[in-house]
Amino acid sequence: MRRRLSIWRQYILRHQALSKGIAIALVVSIAAIVAGYHLNWTGFQGRTLWDWLNLLGVLAIPVVVGVGTAWLSTEQAREAALHRYLDKMADLLLSENLRESKTNAEVRAVARTRTWTVLRLLLTSTERGKE
Repeated sequence: MRRRLSIWRQYILRHQALSKGIAIALVVSIAAIVAGYHLNWTGFQGRTLWDWLNLLGVLAIPVVVGVGTAWLSTEQAREAALHRYLDKMADLLLSENLRESKTNAEVRAVARTRTWTVLRLLLTSTERGKE
């Protein structure tokens, strides 16, 4: 049980922005429900728990689709960057003789710069995904 709690704690610490957003959304939802029951003009008086769950389910669909779309777009961008890098490196190896070039040759500098750039891009997007 302690191990599970420790894992959850680490997950929450790594994803603080998401955790804060969820907490704020829950507080706002609870405040809206309480306000809805006390104000006549809202139309929420007399609603059952099933009505509230139905409403939350309908509202959750666009949120899940939006988050999924953002994640998929990020993954596709990373994959496209990696494919462009691999294509360019293959071109440098085959047409620019990267393998036989000297250590300080211009083609090596281009290859090194491209490698560091794509690694930085992929690592920063991975780190952003962990936050």
